[in-house]
Amino acid sequence: DGDSTARLWDALTFECRAELRDTDVVFSITYSADSALVVTEGATGTIWLRRAADSLLLHILSSPNLGYSNAVAFAPDGTRLLAAGVTTASCACFVVAWNLPALPSEQQEGKTG
Repeated sequence: DGDSTARLWDALTFECRAELRDTDVVFSITYSADSALVVTEGATGTIWLRRAADSLLLHILSSPNLGYSNAVAFAPDGTRLLAAGVTTASCACFVVAWNLPALPSEQQEGKTG
């Protein structure tokens, strides 16, 4: 029985820091190298990109050719997101890469000028 919620736990206190609700069964969760971003991915191949500090949903990534992804990883420099999995139509393997836009940091938001 699957759940469409990913939970982020504090490793020191073992308290739940956030619940990330998605629209399908969550297969995995991955942090960027700097821990600023987090992605969840699920059964439909949809990938949710969030800011880790406050769980703000930044982008929903998908491709019509995707089935479900088995793995998601950030490039070491954080500029790309890669997904690998199996297509639903032909059971062929796939790898997709997205260029990630420069995202404002939490501290920069709200500043003007």
